[in-house]
Amino acid sequence: MSRIFLMVVVILGMVFVDESNGLSCVPCEQDKCASPKCPVRQQIKDLCDCCDICGQRIGKPCSGFNQCVNGLLCIKIDGNEATSRLKLFWDDTFTGVCGILSTQSRNRG
Repeated sequence: MSRIFLMVVVILGMVFVDESNGLSCVPCEQDKCASPKCPVRQQIKDLCDCCDICGQRIGKPCSGFNQCVNGLLCIKIDGNEATSRLKLFWDDTFTGVCGILSTQSRNRG
């Protein structure tokens, strides 16, 4: 009895996984978008490039699901090295903190 039940569960699971859209985007219906609760300058498009959402500000964590406000980078610091990304995708494993990178040259003389 338990083997048959297990087989049925596995087969149904395979069917549902095959038929699901996962994290794919559906056609955009902007009239169904919620109004973001942040100033316009902090709004970015969602992962499907449809609705406006609130982007992460300087010092806030960022990832594929938590994008930085336009103009900020997602920065990961490891020791003396900094790696940054301007745009992340939903399946990107990169995580960091939103910020600005600048280089300074020192004149010694």
